[in-house]
Amino acid sequence: MTNSNRIPLLIVAICGLFWCLSGAATAQTTNPQEILDNWAKAIGGRDLIDSISSIETESKITLFGMEGSINQKVSTPDQVNFELDLGGIFSITNLIVGEQTWTKDQNGHVVETDGHEKASMLSLAFFENMNHLRSGASISLITKVEIEESTGYLALTVSPPNCTEITYFLDPATWLPVRSESDASAGDLMTSFYSDWQQTQGLLLAHKVHQTTSNTSNDMDLVIESVRVNPTWSTDPFKPLSEKQIASAVVDPKLAASIPMKLRGVHMYVDVMINGQGPFQFIYDTGAGMTVIDKGLAESLGLSMQGEIEGGGVGEGSVNISLAVGVDIGMQGVEVLDQTIATLNIQGTLEERIGTRVDGILGFGFISRFVTEVDYANSRIGLHDPKTFKYQGDGVVVPMSMDNSTPHIEATVTCHGGKSVTGFFLLDTGSGGTVSMAGPFAEKHGVIESMPKTVLYSGGFGAGGESTSLVGRLKSVELGGLVFNEPVITVSQDEGGVGADVSSAGLIGGRILSRCRIFLNYPGGQLILEPNDKFADSFNWNKSGLTVSTGGRGDFHHFTIVSIVDGSPAQKMGLRKGDQLLEVAGKPAAEWVSDELSELFSGKDQDLELVLQRDGKTIRVTLKLRDFI
Repeated sequence: MTNSNRIPLLIVAICGLFWCLSGAATAQTTNPQEILDNWAKAIGGRDLIDSISSIETESKITLFGMEGSINQKVSTPDQVNFELDLGGIFSITNLIVGEQTWTKDQNGHVVETDGHEKASMLSLAFFENMNHLRSGASISLITKVEIEESTGYLALTVSPPNCTEITYFLDPATWLPVRSESDASAGDLMTSFYSDWQQTQGLLLAHKVHQTTSNTSNDMDLVIESVRVNPTWSTDPFKPLSEKQIASAVVDPKLAASIPMKLRGVHMYVDVMINGQGPFQFIYDTGAGMTVIDKGLAESLGLSMQGEIEGGGVGEGSVNISLAVGVDIGMQGVEVLDQTIATLNIQGTLEERIGTRVDGILGFGFISRFVTEVDYANSRIGLHDPKTFKYQGDGVVVPMSMDNSTPHIEATVTCHGGKSVTGFFLLDTGSGGTVSMAGPFAEKHGVIESMPKTVLYSGGFGAGGESTSLVGRLKSVELGGLVFNEPVITVSQDEGGVGADVSSAGLIGGRILSRCRIFLNYPGGQLILEPNDKFADSFNWNKSGLTVSTGGRGDFHHFTIVSIVDGSPAQKMGLRKGDQLLEVAGKPAAEWVSDELSELFSGKDQDLELVLQRDGKTIRVTLKLRDFI
């Protein structure tokens, strides 16, 4: 399902505070060395820059409809401690020391980051320490220089090793950066504007920063209130982050080791208690960066909600999210207390398409507290205390790292024709797919051209709404030496959301993971795979070509066709969007549930008798289920 949370990455990227000093007008140049020289001179000269070993700033911030504060400490050449607090509701601490990066979230949980999140944090340390302007800075860092036609500004792209590149727009009359642009996430562009420069010990600091992306409701405004240059700190701000101490999350190891779950397709549903009330039905979703509860349920439980964030996920749209604090989450044998979680209108965004009640989504804040054992074959989940967990099986162990509060592994896809591509893929138990590839990654590596046959599918959906993709097959996908043959692949055609994320290869979904007993060891950085009896089964996709939606809560047995693939059996039989299914294979619609229909349509080749209603008329058709990809 890939829930929406991109908050930690957004916070990483808002931290760029750029030091500026007025300078005399200078003739415009596109020579990289001259630009660096003039920029350094404008700031105050390299002697001054080189004398600065550390800086501390205190700032006010307005973000997500909440006001808060930022304390940032930087030290040469590559250390940063960044602490954000939004009114005690939401907090993030980012720590960068050399090539290592950590994040401490609002629930006090510390993880070492990787992927795009790590690159953004390394970029923060590089630029906040002004390493691009110090003596000896290499012009090879500048990968592009252009003149912006509409303004005459110099567009200077700086690409430090292993960092997110940033393009600065400098006014050639002053050599000051007017704005900057960088990749945020999900293919989005982040633009920052700088103003209100005030001098501190020979430097001018832009005391106001406005940052915006395509989701303008998430705009950030920052005002610096105090600056200390070369301060002395009584304690080391760059020592390892300390985990918030909580009572043991596993309160009964025997009960927690075997928790019943309901499998609907490959989606996992578990019973959850919220503040002692329930149980409620939650999806267990490693693709969710935060735990989420339905907003209506949160209101009925009297949860305290603050702020409003515009987020997204699969699909090009967005959803409004608020934060709920002081939430206790319980399952059989476990409890995690005093959590900050997200709230959104799940009923209005997901339930109609999922076809069952969804009260919430268990995400990173909960899952990361445990080693999760998922036994798909027996519909059981085990939650183990990471302090005492010891794996004793013979499964395949795959290194796992965290990027934007979600687990990622390296996977290799091999296309028909022999071409192999390796990428950094999200592990998403909330995805009902097999391999879902981000459009930019597929385009970069020529994956689509290597697929023998593709069809355009517009029936996908997620937190961001409808999603369109090309569907075909790979020769194989390999996880840690374990090879899955002839898997189905979807390549996103979305222009926004996670499918358009230039920093992501894509995700590995439940259709792959369910062929194994898996262990998700977040604290230990491991995915462990033990193939089960379904490992060698063929990967089937929707053999009908039709996708249905339900009437939502209270009407989950009302099925309406919402998309039909060109060239599919459904199209050939004349089925249309808007047709209502009254009977399938001799059973009334009231006796079917959505995931059962999905499994039927992707099962064995057969002829299905359908009874439809169209424009008040009853129509009978024979749908010939056949593999058409």
